[in-house]
Amino acid sequence: MSEINDSDALQDQFTAEREDALKRLDHFINDDKDYYVIYQKANQSAKRELKFNQVKKMKENKYAIAMHNEDFNDAIRYYNGEEIILEENEIFEVRIIDPDEYDFVVYTD
Repeated sequence: MSEINDSDALQDQFTAEREDALKRLDHFINDDKDYYVIYQKANQSAKRELKFNQVKKMKENKYAIAMHNEDFNDAIRYYNGEEIILEENEIFEVRIIDPDEYDFVVYTD
């Protein structure tokens, strides 16, 4: 009986995290924080994480989530980065990291 209750609690937690993630994506505003979406496509065996700074809600409950960097050269704007199209059921969580909360940052390869 305990296993059933634990399973229900775990399912409720996933549902709450997904609902929170979808609300954040629906009302996304790019600011100084770092945003990561945790997702799993149907053909993937593991969850993945993508850092993003742009979100576009599409038809049929899909999101175009992208990380674009702008490079200016000779008054021409270049965009580079990656974009992924995710359905609502492929999104598990959105993590937000505020760099101002840390005293220092360590970058690794």
